[in-house]
Amino acid sequence: MLPFVVFFCYHIMITTCPWASRFKKLLFAALISMPLLSCTATIHGELFEGGSGEVDLILTIENQAQDFIRRFRNISGVSAETAILEGPAMSRLLGALPGIAMADLRNPHPAFLGGFIGISHVGDILRGQERDLFSYTEGAAPGSSSLVLVLDRETVPAFLSQVSPEAEGYLSLLMAPVLLGESLNKDEYLALLAMVYGQALTNEIASSVIQAQIAFPRPIQSIQGGRAQGNLADFEIPLLDLLVMEEALRYELSW
Repeated sequence: MLPFVVFFCYHIMITTCPWASRFKKLLFAALISMPLLSCTATIHGELFEGGSGEVDLILTIENQAQDFIRRFRNISGVSAETAILEGPAMSRLLGALPGIAMADLRNPHPAFLGGFIGISHVGDILRGQERDLFSYTEGAAPGSSSLVLVLDRETVPAFLSQVSPEAEGYLSLLMAPVLLGESLNKDEYLALLAMVYGQALTNEIASSVIQAQIAFPRPIQSIQGGRAQGNLADFEIPLLDLLVMEEALRYELSW
């Protein structure tokens, strides 16, 4: 009953508020956008010649997000000991995607997700959708190899639907514009969250940042959306940017 009430109140606000009309390793930022909850997330990855790669992922769901999820899961009779994002189930879904060689994600604690993802070819991940997630080219000369990752309102929902229906459901309850298609800016979304769920959860989401470091085969020649030193690229992605997606997030490197 509570989710229905939340969605009913949400749609009332969307139609009456004056402002409402208005994702060793980040080439794989989409792999972390699968949780898209209030979290602490760290990715270390490495991309090899030929387009294969490795990702180590550590993600912890923060306290306010844990409480938020438990409230809704209790309605359905789900045990508090059940993982918020089930690693084995997510591993099976990831392992079935083109471009993914294997995935081994586990939950030593219900609010923790961690493990390893092996990439057979980054350019094949989510290929064939309306918009490709990654674009990969390779050359022998410095600067002739490149990787482009685009996170937008097409690629993020497409990826989530294939690897984590749980996260997709949580994001719907959080009224995330990236999934629901509402044209809210970040301030408007935070005001809506605070109105429905309170300031504590809102503040936690506003301060959450996803961090990633990726090693590339050669020294990086150019970078968009991050910082480079030698063959290492570092990225910080505010969770709020992913949830609202006012504009597409583009990450591009050459080496």
